[in-house]
Amino acid sequence: MSTLFRLAAATIGLLAILSGAAMAATTSATFSPPLIRAVSPDACLTPGGDCGKTTADAFCKAAGFQESRKHVPLSAWKGALPSGVTMKTIYLGNGKTCGRECQPLVLIACYSSSPTFSATSSSDFGTVTGP
Repeated sequence: MSTLFRLAAATIGLLAILSGAAMAATTSATFSPPLIRAVSPDACLTPGGDCGKTTADAFCKAAGFQESRKHVPLSAWKGALPSGVTMKTIYLGNGKTCGRECQPLVLIACYSSSPTFSATSSSDFGTVTGP
């Protein structure tokens, strides 16, 4: 084989590998309700600090995903609550529980553009629904 032919074949092979990496599958899961050891995560990472997407992202990362796509706190939930939502919550930023004036997250949708791995046991997380 000529050097030019080998170079062309190597280039085509590299392009095939790169295009495959660019087309990595997206994985997702919806947790409704999201639970950690049977307790709802609070909408805030710590009391009075970093609430909403920051907390949902932390939950998703702990569950092995890259980030959250959607999150719904109790105050914005419409309809009947999913079975298992707890009014006692856990702050993901420090692991402490909230017993009064808590704001549980009722739904968190997580996704990754490529699979990630977590050392956290999947049994720590509750109620996964659909892709």
